[in-house]
Amino acid sequence: MAKKIIFFLYFLLIAFSSAKAKMLIIEPKAITIRTFNNAKIDSLKKIPDFDYREDIVAETASLWQRFWNFVWYFFRKLLFDESTSTGRQSVLIILGIACIGFVIYKVLQMDNASFLSGTATNNPDFYYNKIENINELNFDEEIKKAISNANYRLALRLLYLKSLKELSGKNYIVWDASKTNSQYLRELKDQNMREQFGRLTLQFEFAWYGNFDLNQTDFSDAQQEFSSFQEQIK
Repeated sequence: MAKKIIFFLYFLLIAFSSAKAKMLIIEPKAITIRTFNNAKIDSLKKIPDFDYREDIVAETASLWQRFWNFVWYFFRKLLFDESTSTGRQSVLIILGIACIGFVIYKVLQMDNASFLSGTATNNPDFYYNKIENINELNFDEEIKKAISNANYRLALRLLYLKSLKELSGKNYIVWDASKTNSQYLRELKDQNMREQFGRLTLQFEFAWYGNFDLNQTDFSDAQQEFSSFQEQIK
């Protein structure tokens, strides 16, 4: 009998504890509402580095930055823009045709009648494209002439040839009119020099072979980089 009473009291204790647990009210945690610091936002807006408007970037970008901006914009538009997804195959076909056309155009240029016959031409760009011996030119004088005529594209070409002449004079490369710029790059053993000259080569080829018209600011920026590289050669 005593065991039954103990069991009954134990059962009541368990039932009471369960009921009390169910009656407990869990109070929700206080919610903290976060706000923006308007003063901080206004101060950040005044910092030029955080101004990502495309028109501002275009106005202040150097020739090198404008080149890469164009490259990234083109591929971003081609690969990720939904409006161009259905036409990507057509674009690739057009690019392939354009590359073939460019190769044909360059071959036809090599077969130019005046070049084969050895007759003179009044086009300075043509002359400097066909130059055989960089030691024949007084580069400083020719660069001054090009700048005075506001022919900054030709001046950049001469700066590049002058760099090749100085690299050849210091035996970093072996000059040969039939070599490509890529071949000269591979001849440079010093990694820092090769990387720097690689950037200059990209700038030059973008302006020269891409028929990009340089302004005075673009040329001044490029001239500083070439001067820095030529100091490294010395």
